[in-house]
Amino acid sequence: ELRKKLGHQKISLGWGIELIALSEYIATEIHKHQVDIPFLLTQGDTDYICPHANADAFFEQLMLPNKTYHLFEDMRHETFAEPNNDQVFSALSDWLDLNKLP
Repeated sequence: ELRKKLGHQKISLGWGIELIALSEYIATEIHKHQVDIPFLLTQGDTDYICPHANADAFFEQLMLPNKTYHLFEDMRHETFAEPNNDQVFSALSDWLDLNKLP
């Protein structure tokens, strides 16, 4: 079933437009501001809503000195809601430990 495959039910058009605008802003403008902001991107490798090739390209174009990308095997769009989400929470915990704010 498609719903099960996607791991996500629906999103409003307005939310989708804002999400695209925000991702464009992050990719092109955020480096002009405080660049020492840690950035974490998590992605499932079987995400059919946002294929990881798109996330890979987005991450590569980010002009941030402290950026981290985690691609999780056998996970879909909502990595924190996956059955094996302990991997995501562990990676997040490690990332937070490494990126403690003063």
